[in-house]
Amino acid sequence: MNVLIDSSTFNLNSKNNRLKDNEGLGLVFKDRRAKSFGFLLHPCLVYSHLPRKVIGISDVSFITRDPQRKYSIGREWESRSEPIENKETNCWLSACQSSKSCLKESQKVTFIMDRGGDITEIYDRVKDEKHDVLARSNHNRKILTEEGEKTKLYEYLDQSEPIGEITLVLNDGKRVNRSVKLTVRRVKCIFLWSKHRRVDYKKNEGGVPVTVIQVKEESQIGGEEPICWTLVSTKELIDLEQVKDEVKRYESRWLIEEYFKLLKTDGYDLENCQLESGYSIRKLTLFVMKTSIKVLRLKAARDGKGDDKVEDVFNAQEIECLEELNEQMEGSTEKQQNPYPKQKLAWATWIIARLAGWKEFYNVKRPPGNKTIIEGLDKFDGIMIGYNIFRKKDVS
Repeated sequence: MNVLIDSSTFNLNSKNNRLKDNEGLGLVFKDRRAKSFGFLLHPCLVYSHLPRKVIGISDVSFITRDPQRKYSIGREWESRSEPIENKETNCWLSACQSSKSCLKESQKVTFIMDRGGDITEIYDRVKDEKHDVLARSNHNRKILTEEGEKTKLYEYLDQSEPIGEITLVLNDGKRVNRSVKLTVRRVKCIFLWSKHRRVDYKKNEGGVPVTVIQVKEESQIGGEEPICWTLVSTKELIDLEQVKDEVKRYESRWLIEEYFKLLKTDGYDLENCQLESGYSIRKLTLFVMKTSIKVLRLKAARDGKGDDKVEDVFNAQEIECLEELNEQMEGSTEKQQNPYPKQKLAWATWIIARLAGWKEFYNVKRPPGNKTIIEGLDKFDGIMIGYNIFRKKDVS
């Protein structure tokens, strides 16, 4: 089980002339000319690695910044004399701890984070027999090497010998889709505690043992910057295959970026909703987050290659309604028939997309996207209201 953790800024500045109540909102950007208000959303997206599928949300928090305090780009100017519990960055640690409780029945959980989660206290406190951390490095820390020498992390990595290569297909929305071959380095070391930061609690007083992976593209393609990921894992990765699996596990972190995009520009467009109260927008965000999980699952199942079943997303009454709708959505020719078996979630995705007017079933390169599935689900929810009313009348 994986838990993908990240933050996203919701800038409601375009609502300044419409919002009548700023309660629940805080500063998200400030320059000499204006202030922008909104909130930071910090969710934990639960994701199964094998088989690959989204399961739900294990924790979520709203971060609102005081307009009177000073902030750097991305976070508050935090004093080193303060423990992490008093800082905004505690949201990363508390998200892991809360998700631990929510997922206590899971046999193994890996918390996957980007650079914001590269915090020594997280590696120290979250790691146990059932839980591990995988984060992208953001700090060139002081470390203790396996040879017992003190040095800096990045210099130690550069001096290490490659252990092999890995090939990844990039599809993150920022680069041209392409297959890249990356050189893999791996070192084991101990993260030393900074003498300049206050830490009230340490599980590992002498330092935190970790495995650090670097995957680097040695040659530049076109005008793009070569790939270079430095990943920190609390697992003891022994061979190249385990390292490759950890890199591919981190690659799945892009799914939470798709989730944020669904909440924003490529879906529900929460930043431009019509509500006039800050707290109302926050409540709407929670409702939309739940529905967005269904959208992601329907979208992931659209090619019919996964093992998701229709009952994983829809209840018995909804499946009955989908069966009747399927008869109406199908056409007279073979290509106009629903190509998926009824027990598969892809069968339901096809129906939902058809409700939204999707007609690209003749072209496999034009599958239904987020907005199509959202529109189809909205129509299906309306149909279900009427379906349940008439179903109750038939029963009586």
